[in-house]
Amino acid sequence: MPGGITESGEPYSPFVGLVYMFNLIVGTGALTMPKAFASAGWVVSISLISFLGFMSYMTTTFVIEAMASTNAQLRWKRREQEEFDVQPGRDLLI
Repeated sequence: MPGGITESGEPYSPFVGLVYMFNLIVGTGALTMPKAFASAGWVVSISLISFLGFMSYMTTTFVIEAMASTNAQLRWKRREQEEFDVQPGRDLLI
């Protein structure tokens, strides 16, 4: 069990935790991909890398657009709240 207690009752060391995190982030794909590309050939490999690069570009663009629109909405709401708070003649309840 990752991050838990071993069978002997001792917790995992920080090094073992780092190995688990590396395996989680990188996975086995990075280690087996060169062999798979060598077996598949040039055309399939270049096509797959091009497709994955395009998909990565698209998803990054979507995330940036979502962050920008969220920032614009938050700024708009903040401005509306500031305008509401500064209206002349408005009674303040404290």
